[in-house]
Amino acid sequence: MRITNKMILDQTVFNLSRAYSRFIDLQAIVSSGRRINKPSDDPVGCTRDLSYRTHLDELGQFNRNISRAKSLLNFTDYSLGSMTDYVIQAEDIAVQLSNDTYDDAARDAAAEQISDILDQILDTGNSTLGSRYIFAGSNTRTAPFDFNGVGVVYRGNDDPLNFKLYRGAFLTGNISGAELLIKPTMTLGDGFDLNPGLSRTTFLSNLHGGDGVNLGDGHFTLRTLNGEADIDLTGALNIGDVIDEINAQAAAQGLSNLTVSISEAGNSLKFVDTSDPYLTVNTPLSMLNQGSGVDLTVPQFAIEDSDGNSYTIDVTGAAGLGDVIDAINGAGIPDLTASIEPGTNWITISDAVGHDYIIIEESGAGTVAEDLGILTSSPIGGQFAGEDLQPWMIATSESTEGQTTAADLGIHFQTSQTSFDGDDLDPRLTLNTKITELRNGLGISYSMIHIVNGHDSFDIDFSTLQENSNATLKDLIRLIEGSGAQVDLRLNDDKTGIALESRVSGQSLVVYDTTEEGSASQLGIAGSPDLVGSLLYLRDGLERNWGDTAQRVIDRLQLGQGQLSSLRSIVGNRTNRAESAEAKNLNQEVYTTQLLSEVEDADMLMAITELSTQEVVYRAALAASARVLQPSLVNFLS
Repeated sequence: MRITNKMILDQTVFNLSRAYSRFIDLQAIVSSGRRINKPSDDPVGCTRDLSYRTHLDELGQFNRNISRAKSLLNFTDYSLGSMTDYVIQAEDIAVQLSNDTYDDAARDAAAEQISDILDQILDTGNSTLGSRYIFAGSNTRTAPFDFNGVGVVYRGNDDPLNFKLYRGAFLTGNISGAELLIKPTMTLGDGFDLNPGLSRTTFLSNLHGGDGVNLGDGHFTLRTLNGEADIDLTGALNIGDVIDEINAQAAAQGLSNLTVSISEAGNSLKFVDTSDPYLTVNTPLSMLNQGSGVDLTVPQFAIEDSDGNSYTIDVTGAAGLGDVIDAINGAGIPDLTASIEPGTNWITISDAVGHDYIIIEESGAGTVAEDLGILTSSPIGGQFAGEDLQPWMIATSESTEGQTTAADLGIHFQTSQTSFDGDDLDPRLTLNTKITELRNGLGISYSMIHIVNGHDSFDIDFSTLQENSNATLKDLIRLIEGSGAQVDLRLNDDKTGIALESRVSGQSLVVYDTTEEGSASQLGIAGSPDLVGSLLYLRDGLERNWGDTAQRVIDRLQLGQGQLSSLRSIVGNRTNRAESAEAKNLNQEVYTTQLLSEVEDADMLMAITELSTQEVVYRAALAASARVLQPSLVNFLS
């Protein structure tokens, strides 16, 4: 094959162009420091390069999100801390003003302080970061807490402000105002006991909060100084049945001076014995010595006279003092008698014959004479008065072991008094409980109550209930719920009182009395379940100089502090999570940058060496081309 000049020329130009192109590429690598300056440099590497750069851009956005979230969380924490400080100030004031040592002027000044604290808390609740309200949810252009002087309404929403921390992970950066100042921390009336009193119609099944009475065999034993009675309550259904049966059966069995009724406290049974508080021959031995009785394990004792005669007194089976008196008097001791003298609490021994002396001593290991107060430590003569036997005046006991009839009726007792009030029988509260039976039969004052729910106020008049002696809790609840106050009432969880809750979320709720210790307080529903409402209640109570108001709100302010502390804890945990994500993203950024560098960065030493080599090659190529081509004047002219 013949090689023409044109072929030589074309090959020379191609080689020169390739050398120049390689030289330019190396020059670009050295000047930029990058191995890939255009996709054709490394198509696969370019794809990886774009992926790493996209990830770095994404990490940059994540870190900007985290920075915004941390700013919001830090400012939120600061605001919550300020609110907590204000609430602590309010609690200190409430504690100081909870006694009666302060006058009207001091309470007025305290009311102004509380008003200022309330304004500061609401101002903090309406804080902005930049131009956006931080506690308004996603409704950041609207002040969240709207206060009209009597109540607060939340104008924000519950929407979270979420920030993306990294792929698949989001962080809520805000706290909703609805969770902050007006969320109930308790329920009005919760845990309160309306103490429904006993009435004759109170069913035994409703006692002890509805647990009722276990009558068992229905019997218990009743004792007084006049004797003993077995009481049978088998057929009793209500308190009236119990009272009637005890009174009737006690009278029939010789205890006619004892009566049972409902106590003045209205929550228990009361026993009263109108007899003289002294021993009788009918007094049970078990009543003596403050209930210790007489030990009949060895049921004998001895009486010896100065003539050397000894008489054994056998009291086997003795139940009452009369049995003991009969045993002594029937022992055949000439002209010696035993008796219970009127107005005394001891046994009297009289010797009509005039023995020089008599001695009363135990038989064997017995203690009967000592327990009866007639044991002599030395010879005695004439008339002898024993020791005071210190009897119980009234006592009850179960008829048989394992029974709980008396205990369940609150009347398992012994007393040295002539009257006794049993234990609180705690009748169960129901919606059908009469208002007059509340507070152990005292009822309520029927004073008007004032409810503020958000910006709306309502007065509830109880006069219609006062006019109806049979009005029940159900009637009271219907009256309040029908007032338009947007509240619901029910029996509280303990079934001891009524609970009041707002039907509307996102606004403060306050229940006021119109007189000190009025109907709302008596029903246990006075005050507010939320922090802002509690401050309003405290402010107004101090303005009225009602000392009990301060006492009532202390625990509720403490609950408010707890709520704020809980929210601060949530914010702190979120901040920690944001910082952890930030550190994770930083590690990812360093690692990804390293990978990017490995893909696109040039080996500068190798690139410079290769550039120098290529420059020599290019210059040599130019020189060789000039000798090969040797252009003539004709070439230039053409």
